[in-house]
Amino acid sequence: MLAKAEQAAAFLRSLAHEHRLAILCALEERPRAVGELASLLGLAQPKVSQHLAILKGQGMVAATRRGTSIEYRANSAAARNIVAALQAEFCPPGGAESRRR
Repeated sequence: MLAKAEQAAAFLRSLAHEHRLAILCALEERPRAVGELASLLGLAQPKVSQHLAILKGQGMVAATRRGTSIEYRANSAAARNIVAALQAEFCPPGGAESRRR
């Protein structure tokens, strides 16, 4: 049981960063290259690459070479489920403005 708890804790530590969560949210929409993610999130490409390496190490994203670039896609059902739950709680359709009305 402890081994599974350690595995779950490592998984959650990988998710516990706003940039990595934003990357996973963007990859849920469609596969993207590092440059596109960097532009979308307003981050430097090396930072995005570092976060992608962490997510890839946990099996949350997978990479496919497309010519000279590498395209990343969401690859983990567990991560997708958690991100979907977080989106439902923190990013509901219509956003906070529609809830206040």
